[in-house]
Amino acid sequence: MILESRIDPKVLLLIDCESSAGIDKSEGGGSHNDPDKVLENVRSVVQSISSELAAGLSLTPAQSVQIAFAVRVNGNGSVVVAQNLDGGQFQVTLKVA
Repeated sequence: MILESRIDPKVLLLIDCESSAGIDKSEGGGSHNDPDKVLENVRSVVQSISSELAAGLSLTPAQSVQIAFAVRVNGNGSVVVAQNLDGGQFQVTLKVA
């Protein structure tokens, strides 16, 4: 399934994704599954994960950590962290030093 997301009046982002037959358990409408907000929602998920991980780490100057994860968009436009690195359309690697 191809999900169309208009991220700019002149730019249409096409995301190859699986259709989702699950039940949406979220409350309210919101933009969590608005196809036109997919890229914004991916950015928000990545930023939130990055901030939480960095805040929870207390590294000495000689230490660093690298964390990798994938973000997946389903056919409803919902953005989720994938179970494995190969399971998402967006792969993210964070390095905290």
